[in-house]
Amino acid sequence: PDLIQYGQVNRPVIGVELARPLRNIEGAVVLDVVEGSPAEAAGIQPVTSDRYGNVQLGDVIIAVNGESIASNSDLYLALEQYRAGDTVTVTVRRGKRQLEVPIELTSTAQ
Repeated sequence: PDLIQYGQVNRPVIGVELARPLRNIEGAVVLDVVEGSPAEAAGIQPVTSDRYGNVQLGDVIIAVNGESIASNSDLYLALEQYRAGDTVTVTVRRGKRQLEVPIELTSTAQ
């Protein structure tokens, strides 16, 4: 319907770039957060490096609205169930903590 109505497919997104799958890490690893995105507004943390160049893991998305996320593909499929403007609860693992963060979805067209 989006293709007919808008002339393009509008996919719901949160505004993150995901890392390639990493061994021994289940979930979608946030490599970067798009400036001005809903993820940035929600405080999602990307991978960083310390002053010595050591990589520090940021947030790992492990669920969307209670639906388990084991991979990047799982995240994309979970988000496809919603539309831009919907608010979802994203569960992230940040270090040893687990946080639930509400995020309003935006569209790839925006």
